[in-house]
Amino acid sequence: MTKQSTAILLFVYNRPDHTLKVLEGLKKNNVKRLYVFCDGPKTQEDLGKVERTRELIRNIDWCEVEAVFRDRNIGLASSIINGVTDIFQKGYDSVIVLEDDCVPKENFIKFMIDSLEYYRSFKEVMHISGFGLPIKKYTDADVYFTPYPCSWGWGTWADVWKGCDFSQTEGYLSLLKNNEIKKRFNYAGEAFPIF
Repeated sequence: MTKQSTAILLFVYNRPDHTLKVLEGLKKNNVKRLYVFCDGPKTQEDLGKVERTRELIRNIDWCEVEAVFRDRNIGLASSIINGVTDIFQKGYDSVIVLEDDCVPKENFIKFMIDSLEYYRSFKEVMHISGFGLPIKKYTDADVYFTPYPCSWGWGTWADVWKGCDFSQTEGYLSLLKNNEIKKRFNYAGEAFPIF
């Protein structure tokens, strides 16, 4: 399978107003191809909003779109894990992931592609985020390293993703029991309570 460049993925559900803003941001970024994953409705009440969101995706005329509209609800985590895995199986080398509440600024895609290319050979870097955690008390830099991954507009590489075991919770449970490791993660803010 020939390696391709970076795929841009959008995960949506039942927020058509938010989704429209994200799509407008992606259009300003001159996206040429977009992969969209829309989860199925949880309840009958969600059906209308899910369908309005899907209609927005069907009406995209400014780029190529490949959409997956799920019949049943599998949840955000499973949707992202399955979607990213599927895209890497298509031969892409890296992905950029947005959700329906992540409105990208005009240069977001360029920043992400440049960062994914620049940090590709840094083995300690597993994730690039377009959102900066509020750690200005430590740095004024626009770009910085943090052990805490942020899911608001992010990207990663196929080889890193293939090394993840999403069914393995032992490492996470170890983290929750280790105050020293939690302190390292928490320097940007309290994500894990320290006991």
